This record gives sequence, structure tokens and C-alpha cells, in this order.
Amino acid sequence: MNRFINYLLLAALVLTTSACGGWETKEDWRSGVWSDDEESVIVFKSIYERRREFGATNYKTRNHEIQVYKADASNLNARAAIGPRMAGTVDSAWYMHSEGYFIVGRAQPVSDEYTNGSYRYQNRPLTFEKVTLDGNSTTVASSNTIYMKGCGAPGSMVAVMAPLQVIPSPDGTILAMVETAEDCETVSGTITFKNAADLSTLGPSYPLSLELRDNPFAPLDLGNAWLESGEFFVGQGSGFGVFTFSGFKYAPNQEPVAVSGIGQDCLYPQTTSGWDWKGSLNVNESGISEGEPYDFQFGCSE
Repeated sequence: MNRFINYLLLAALVLTTSACGGWETKEDWRSGVWSDDEESVIVFKSIYERRREFGATNYKTRNHEIQVYKADASNLNARAAIGPRMAGTVDSAWYMHSEGYFIVGRAQPVSDEYTNGSYRYQNRPLTFEKVTLDGNSTTVASSNTIYMKGCGAPGSMVAVMAPLQVIPSPDGTILAMVETAEDCETVSGTITFKNAADLSTLGPSYPLSLELRDNPFAPLDLGNAWLESGEFFVGQGSGFGVFTFSGFKYAPNQEPVAVSGIGQDCLYPQTTSGWDWKGSLNVNESGISEGEPYDFQFGCSE
């Protein structure tokens, strides 16, 4: 009997150790983006800790970090780390090689979950870093606001409009910073332009004209992108199957100009870099290779 009891105690100890410990460090290569001049790429390595508890089918993860690597288009396999490790996961990225920097938007786990009456919300930190090609990193903007909301059926939550975006102009000299605040009852926003070289503000911030919509195509509801004219468009879409957008064009120190009938394909890509620029990249331990080229290009005729 004592031997049997000892066996049970040992088994319980093993199970407890398996369930409560055993964090391991894991590194995964993620995709990357082409530079604006298509002469270089940046790719991302995700470093984090993971653990699978006893009986679970999925891993829990924590302490996510990003390391950026740079490679020339002429030798994609000669990649080298650039800039510091950054906390979080990659949300967006733009590589303006012609101006000597890249922008990384990094997200961190939910910081707060709360209710307001019958409404439910989740907040998440989001930070945009500018990293120069000598590895120096500077924070451009950050937020810790609502990114998911539950306004209806219990347990159902949807993403809000992107609370913070930093998008370089096609020539890389200006950054458009778009900030929105959305809950179940209201939405507001501003756009601010910054000099990409020194991050100084160019002119005043402009309030955005936005409205809430019960739209099944919510990811396409807010459209924003640089236009060939050098102005930045922010508007909302409507339609079935093919969206058209109406809103305003903005530029530093100029009055906004109303515009309508902007086609969905005019807003992707949003500038001359990013996830949907030039083509996909395949990244693994062996190296980097070019994937499928994209059919679309920056710009459209208004």
C-alpha cells in the first residue's frame, strides 16, 4: 500500500511540474517586406517562450520579441541583424531604403479587459518605431486603446478601426500618423504629418470625418493611403463586392479636400513599401527567397 501511495505522489508531482513549468525559448522566421526602391529587404525573427500544459493541444506563449534582419536584393541570403530587439509582435512594416530607415509597428498582448454597462472592451498596446540603417531606434508614436469591442451578443467581439497607423509617403520624406478612437457608440480620429528625418510635426493635426457603421465588411470600412498627388486619403467604403471610398485628401498645411469614388484597388498598396509591395518573401533558416510577385502597384488614376 505504501508503495502504491508513493507512486501516486510521484505521478502527481510529475503532472504538476509538467503543467506549471517547462517554458522553452522558440525562434521562428516570419515574412518580410521589400524596400521602396526594391534594392533591399527586411525580414523578421520572432523570439518567444512557449509551454504546453498537460492535456492541452495548443501552446501558451509569452515574452514575445522581434529581431529585424536586413539583406540586399543582390544577395538575399546574406542577412544581418539590424537595430535592437523590440518587445511584441509585428503589426505592420515599411522599408524606405532610399531615405535610410524603416518603420515597424509592434503590438503587445491585451493590457486590459473591461466592461462599460453592457459593452465589453479590450485594450492593446501598439508602438511604431523608426529604425535607421545604422541601427538607431526612435519611437514615433504609441497607444494603449481599444482594439476589440463587444457591443451585441454575449461573447462576440469585433476589431475596431486601426487605432494607430504610421505610413511613410511614397518618397519616404513624410510620415502620416492616423489615430482613431472607437467604442460601441462613438468614433473619432485625427491625422498628423511628421518630417520623417527628424520626426518634427508638419503643420496642424486635422480631425477626421468618420462614422460608425454596422458593416459586415468591417476590415474594408476604413480606407487610407497615399495618393500619386502626394496627398493622403482617409475615408470609408460602401458597396457590395467592389468597394468605393469617400472621404478627404490631406496634406501638410493645406485645407482638406472632399473626394469620392476612390476605388478599393487605389488604396492597396498604401505606399511604396509594406506587406503588399512588389511580392512575397519566403524566409527560413536556410535563407530568403522571392515568392510570388503581386499584381498590383502603387497609385491609381482618380
